[in-house]
Amino acid sequence: KAAHEEGGDGFGGVALLFEEAGELGEAVGDLAGDAGGAAGGVEVQSIAIGGATLASLWNGSDARNQIASGAFDAVVVQGNSVEPVLAPGEFDQFAALFAAAIMDAGKDAVWYSTWARRAGDPLYTEYPALADPAAMTTNVEARYRTAAAIHGDLLARVGAAWQIAIAEQPSVALHVSDGSHPTP
Repeated sequence: KAAHEEGGDGFGGVALLFEEAGELGEAVGDLAGDAGGAAGGVEVQSIAIGGATLASLWNGSDARNQIASGAFDAVVVQGNSVEPVLAPGEFDQFAALFAAAIMDAGKDAVWYSTWARRAGDPLYTEYPALADPAAMTTNVEARYRTAAAIHGDLLARVGAAWQIAIAEQPSVALHVSDGSHPTP
């Protein structure tokens, strides 16, 4: 069963992840192990391509075949962290394709709204919609929220959680030295 089902007893089944980088699949597996023994009953398969957009995941990976196979309980979808803001039309187009494919497979989708880059990142001066971490979080989440709404899917508000963590625990380093990717 999917972990979000009411009355569920935590993690179980398979989450097939489509993501920009491979850290998410590893983290889900680690969390599942912490939640319930050796692997917590979770098998995680991940299609991870560094810097991937939803378009490149759709067109240049085995994502469509994996979704159509239906051999999982949920699909977690994450594209490139700036794609929803810098290429919103393309993001929306491929989010709709992913949403339809996941629905056709009869599975649950979780849209993973990514975190912002660290304050002071040069990207913030180049693009007005990415003025600072708060603006980036708001704008990225808006696109993921729209994607999730297509078929009533779940939204993982990871960026919002990061903003809370940074505000409440500023001494905790969430980004590695590049200011974009997460610490282990």
